[in-house]
Amino acid sequence: MLQDQIDRVMPGWTVARKLGEGSYGGVYQLTRTLPNGKREDAALKTLSVPRDNEEIRVLQAQSFSAERISAYFRSQVKKLVNEYLFMQQLSACPNVVSCQDTDVTPTGLGAYASRQTYVAGFSIRKTGLLLKEKILAYAQKVTRQATYNMDIVDGNIVRRQDGAVLMSLSELAMTAQYNAADSEHITAESTYTIRNNAYSFGCTFADVEVDIALCKVKLNKIINVHDCGSLINPALAEAQVHGGMSMAIGYGMSEQLLFDEKTGKPLNNNLLDYKLSTFMDHPHLEAQFVENPEPTSPFGTKALGEPPACSGAPAIRNAILNATGVAIDCTPITPHVLFAEFSKAGLIQDSWNEKEGK
Repeated sequence: MLQDQIDRVMPGWTVARKLGEGSYGGVYQLTRTLPNGKREDAALKTLSVPRDNEEIRVLQAQSFSAERISAYFRSQVKKLVNEYLFMQQLSACPNVVSCQDTDVTPTGLGAYASRQTYVAGFSIRKTGLLLKEKILAYAQKVTRQATYNMDIVDGNIVRRQDGAVLMSLSELAMTAQYNAADSEHITAESTYTIRNNAYSFGCTFADVEVDIALCKVKLNKIINVHDCGSLINPALAEAQVHGGMSMAIGYGMSEQLLFDEKTGKPLNNNLLDYKLSTFMDHPHLEAQFVENPEPTSPFGTKALGEPPACSGAPAIRNAILNATGVAIDCTPITPHVLFAEFSKAGLIQDSWNEKEGK
């Protein structure tokens, strides 16, 4: 029954042996084989005799952090960027699971203007270094090596002089957790108040084709270029830019929330009448980056949240101006807007208005 439950919540892991047993349930050593052929160990603690609806508490030996595996908790999305930064700072390969409660965390000044990666980087670096110190301090007890003679490389405690592997982080975690003589839960916590700021830069190039007679604009090509510092996750950065470009295209060409002038109620508050831009309305979205590391950032990062959505609509507007000579000062630039502006500029003749004497 236990292995069946493990298969559901931790696919690929198998029970290697039972480490202990008591009224609370049991403690088991789990193991799995990684794609590179190496073996990874973990410890599993059941709160009681496992049943179908029983919550299982899992201690990932390599990560020093606990995760409650249950139906409502498995849906938690891990913060990929912060996880990568922490791994980089620790020079290890931990599986970081963050379960922060905003009611008990210190007050921060916020991540305004898309500064989340920049702001979080300071606390991640500080906490990572503290945790590294504690890991090496415990490793000193086990290996009898001075802390300044050791480092953490690729998930292993190594000797600085010759790079010899003294023990793995997994072994150290298991020892620290279950050593009857000197058990220790290795954690680190710190607070960092950010006082700096960093500015990112970006621009958009748009190629449009304007049918003056039909008052239609076709977006042929759009390129978004950003200086956002050092890229932490290039794939996520490109996806972020693509999302911002999509928002910019909709903002510039189709999306408009209409209201009843008398009641103030929205008239098109549904996805049928609100013309949301989709991939059918997009040309190829091209994202390019200029990696200019930010000197005030611990990881060289800048902002890349809102910037991709900012310059797209002005670029489309200026491309229309360059093609027709007509400057438009409102969004979205729909056929109705183009008809009115082209008529004022004399690019098209409104025969109906001429007949009416308007």
